[in-house]
Amino acid sequence: MIIDTEVDTAKRPYVRVLAEKVEATGNASADRHSPDELVLSGRPSVAAIEKMLGIYGFAIERRSDWAAILRDNGPSAADVGRYARGERVTLVCRRADQLTWRGGKSRN
Repeated sequence: MIIDTEVDTAKRPYVRVLAEKVEATGNASADRHSPDELVLSGRPSVAAIEKMLGIYGFAIERRSDWAAILRDNGPSAADVGRYARGERVTLVCRRADQLTWRGGKSRN
């Protein structure tokens, strides 16, 4: 599974809750319970994503190193700086029982 999302930069498991306008591209869609065209959304830290994944038997296998990708290839889009600053991440995740760690040992 690949997760590409905005994140909070906190080091601990943390979810920042925001109220966002529904008209912005990429924000949540309004429903009949949305007051004044606003929706709640959350920005989890990577530690919070890891905790959520673990509850469902998944783990992060790899995190894309956007800072190195940008350093080696140069910026190709205006928005990629958010990846380099750690405000957005791309995570490759697998079922925890399918992961093999260094030394050939399974995590579970």
